[in-house]
Amino acid sequence: MFVVSGVLATSAHYVCMVSLIQLLRQSPLLASGVGATVGAFVSYILNHRFTFRSNIPHRVAGTRFIAVAGIGFVMNLCLFAALLRLAPLPYMISQMLTTLFVLAFSFALSRFWAFRQRI
Repeated sequence: MFVVSGVLATSAHYVCMVSLIQLLRQSPLLASGVGATVGAFVSYILNHRFTFRSNIPHRVAGTRFIAVAGIGFVMNLCLFAALLRLAPLPYMISQMLTTLFVLAFSFALSRFWAFRQRI
């Protein structure tokens, strides 16, 4: 289920990002930040309910998830900005590479901390 949740959250991120860049002529960095925020919201809902089937109250899991998402948000913007500046790649390729890196981090922290059931 993590893959489905990840695909949906990433799709929300990318649709938002591309729409802001192509339709509203916003900078890729700003658009990625907004998209990451939208994607994080989708991710929380799907991961809490389906992926990890967490019974942890939202006030606890949500707070932990916000910490994970906040770190992921900063990682996303920093790595994406670095790739945009240093690599002669289209913004979408740079975002895809960034997403792979942030995804691995976010999954590990979500599984082992944010949504971990108490034993």
